[in-house]
Amino acid sequence: MALSYDRLIKNFEKKYREISKIIGVSAVISYKDGYLFTLEKEKYWEKRNNSFLIKFTAVGGRLEKNETFIDAMQRESDEEIGCKLNLIDSKKTVYINFNSRIKEITLAEKTKPIIIYEKIYKGLPGLPHTSGKWVLFCPVFFAMLKRKPKPSSEIPALLILPKNLFALCKKQLKLRTILERGGILIEAKSIPKTAFIQPMFTPEILLKSNIKIEDLL
Repeated sequence: MALSYDRLIKNFEKKYREISKIIGVSAVISYKDGYLFTLEKEKYWEKRNNSFLIKFTAVGGRLEKNETFIDAMQRESDEEIGCKLNLIDSKKTVYINFNSRIKEITLAEKTKPIIIYEKIYKGLPGLPHTSGKWVLFCPVFFAMLKRKPKPSSEIPALLILPKNLFALCKKQLKLRTILERGGILIEAKSIPKTAFIQPMFTPEILLKSNIKIEDLL
């Protein structure tokens, strides 16, 4: 039986009735034989061994009222990297719940995401060190770029990771090491090359779940 987003979201909201919830969307973007990600804003960088810990994530954000996931993804891409995306219909969609259980689902949508995940996070959205918790529901699309990306004023830099290097990013790697191994940095502001880089949200989910993106396309 094919599932709709409405049904999935209703089940999600029922399951987490007493927790703050966010409906989001993101995309794994293929670019220059790798995957394109964004670095988090400087205000979220953590001091680490005389340098910083900087997290990277996928292009995306919150679903706004009356938006479809496709519309939200295109808006977020335009806002963050200055271009629209060619969203690719996935042959398979897997659902990942909060304890990393994975199951394949049939989704009644024309352009299907590669994964949909739900994940509980500590703190509050944008305030990770605040007491409390919140939960995210997020479809993740696979996409190609329609033109050359550039970081917006809200994004300090874009990070392109070769596919084999992305698989090694479960652990913290120094940015300098990533660049020496073929990573590409497109900076809006200077990023310290001694910083440690770590995945969050979508790339973290993909890496922890050991999902090979190519197997879903």
